[in-house]
Amino acid sequence: MLKNSQAREKTRKIIVFLSVFAVLTGIFYYFLFLGDVFAAVVFVFVNPFLLFLPRLIYRLNFVKIRYNENLLINLEIAAIIIFIFNGAGTLYFYDVSLFEYDSFVHFLDHILFVPIAAWFYLTLKESFAGKQNERMKFDAIIIGGLLAIMAGIFWEILQNTADNVFGTTMFFDPDQAIDLDVKTDIASDLLGALVGTIILYFQKEKWLAEIKKLPENL
Repeated sequence: MLKNSQAREKTRKIIVFLSVFAVLTGIFYYFLFLGDVFAAVVFVFVNPFLLFLPRLIYRLNFVKIRYNENLLINLEIAAIIIFIFNGAGTLYFYDVSLFEYDSFVHFLDHILFVPIAAWFYLTLKESFAGKQNERMKFDAIIIGGLLAIMAGIFWEILQNTADNVFGTTMFFDPDQAIDLDVKTDIASDLLGALVGTIILYFQKEKWLAEIKKLPENL
């Protein structure tokens, strides 16, 4: 328990630091680019919310009675990784063409998204249907992969809509045709979702054993 408490405290401090950094970056970004409201809102409001979202999720009663603090730590680590790599892209790497950083981020995000989506489905299913079984776990893995793919497609639609309607610049690379960007992003999403699904299939029992509360603690 002490080890969990120490890990939880470390992730909490990192999340607080990154949230403050995001807010300051958003304010700086707004004034530097003379009113880039979209980027400022993402950094000041959206990013801190997403960083603290794991803590809000873990406070839900139907989650907390089933899972130990390892779940919270896992979700917070995923949030930290997603923020760091996406934030680095927004601030610099999306604008350089040394390598396909955008494709890498899409790939990484979807590897992480699969187990989170699968866990969420499994938890909801268990809360209605009772004890977990192998069929529920298998369904959760498949649905997690499908949700990851759907999230990637939705994101591409959102990017295109926001750029056309609100004049944002969510497609960062001005030298790359938008249709090519969409194709490479979706291909990276599909590959990430596939890899995430395969990893989860072979690691599901180990991961669930790590995050589930023991029967006597339920």
